[in-house]
Amino acid sequence: FWLGFRERCYHFTQKCCVLFPPPGRLYGAQIRFYHGLNLIDMLRKKSNSPRRKEVDEVIALMKIAVSHADSNFRNKLELLEAEKHGLDARHSQAVKLYDAAIASAKSSKFIHEQGLACEKAGSYY
Repeated sequence: FWLGFRERCYHFTQKCCVLFPPPGRLYGAQIRFYHGLNLIDMLRKKSNSPRRKEVDEVIALMKIAVSHADSNFRNKLELLEAEKHGLDARHSQAVKLYDAAIASAKSSKFIHEQGLACEKAGSYY
């Protein structure tokens, strides 16, 4: 989803987060989802604790979004949590959450996000 241009993606999403502040706006939640995935990819390359805190903030925002629109955001939250558990070497939780993210995306008919979850799960395995 940015083909490895992590720093460029980080810069772009930082600008978008200013344009779409947290509560409200669907675009802001979607941008933060991709921002969170990108942060986790960056943490895999180089562990950086301030970015780990940003991941926790994105997950907290996704939990709020899930409370308002479960079918739209459940799969995104599960994928972010799966990636975080994978980063922290909690294999069993990561596997369950990858499977849940794939199932949630499928039941919501978000084929593109189901594909992304499958791709991320495949990379993890």
